[in-house]
Amino acid sequence: MHQDLYRLTADNLREALGSRDDVSLDLVRGNDDVYKRCLRSPQEYLAVLASDIRKPHSVLTEPALVGFLNDAEAWNLTDVAALLTTAAPGSRLEQLEVVPSQCWPVLAAHDLFRSTVRNVRSYLSTVGPIDDHLAALLVRAGNIEQDEHNDQDQANAVAIEVLNATATIPDARHRIGLVVSMDLRQVIPAAGITPETGVLLALLLKHNLVDDSADTFLHFRSAGWEAIEPAIAQSSGFAEFMSPTLVDGFVAELLAGERVPLPVRDMVVSELAQYVPQDDAAALRAAGLHVLSLQRSLPLDQVCRVAATTHAPDLTSQLLVACTPLPSGQDIASVLAQLGEPYSSLVTRDENEFDVPEDQPHRTLFEKMKSDGVITGLKKRPRKEILVVSLEIS
Repeated sequence: MHQDLYRLTADNLREALGSRDDVSLDLVRGNDDVYKRCLRSPQEYLAVLASDIRKPHSVLTEPALVGFLNDAEAWNLTDVAALLTTAAPGSRLEQLEVVPSQCWPVLAAHDLFRSTVRNVRSYLSTVGPIDDHLAALLVRAGNIEQDEHNDQDQANAVAIEVLNATATIPDARHRIGLVVSMDLRQVIPAAGITPETGVLLALLLKHNLVDDSADTFLHFRSAGWEAIEPAIAQSSGFAEFMSPTLVDGFVAELLAGERVPLPVRDMVVSELAQYVPQDDAAALRAAGLHVLSLQRSLPLDQVCRVAATTHAPDLTSQLLVACTPLPSGQDIASVLAQLGEPYSSLVTRDENEFDVPEDQPHRTLFEKMKSDGVITGLKKRPRKEILVVSLEIS
């Protein structure tokens, strides 16, 4: 036996070990000569394990796995992986540092170390960012356990790495679930998290993982409205810290967003000149539609901006009619003229007659202008839903 004068077979191993049991590493390590023979002949030992019908597992306990990984200098990682394929769950390592680091990805691939902050931190500092192997282990585990007396800064660092692992854990819900399981004692600095589209920010706020603040939202602005909208819906204080800078470029979507709380939309409309300082047609149209949906009104100067940028007669006429009190005929003419032809003739007097739709808003406005002497005539065109407007050309 000392001279290796026997073939490695399951029966020969049992004979050499004086056992009728399996030929797992736990048993083999009990005989130094047999163990060394197996270490020197990885392919032969793997063949024995593959063919042995009595073998439930290649290794049963953590001490056996730790000892083997530290002794298996002649084994390449492919052979190690083959052995670990049938390792028992009971051999899972408590701490990664007790075995060579080149084995860690293989261990991760087979769920053979505990998903703890310490182990993940060690993996990250030695192997690198969360790879496919570690990602799969974490997702299957569904949690990352806190170690006793764990440093919170280190735990937060691990949490940030998990949250940023979009390439290997693409589902934000999985990443959030892992971080929530860590039971962090302090919020995560949002500046360390890579902004991404979708629900990540909303979930961070839902689970109180980051500050619900203007700085957090400003950091995620680059991820676009798809990230900001669900976060606004989740935020408990957005209306208190919202600013024009924070929603710049998103005003149209914000006003049309059904998930955006009404107080937030109302604040934008009430300070429309500050939130839409430029003539953004989409944003101004959305503001007009919002106030009409709530049977409210815009200041006349903002109705004028809606007319000038959207060139939408229906929207503009409804906004004018909604004003309380109804504007003067001259003010109505000034606003409608922003729509362009034919309404511009109300001011330029280029035409002495033109047609407009015969709907209630138009009739109300043009009757007011006739009453105030802005127009000289208003009549319905026969058999058509059209009003004929007459002007006195000077």
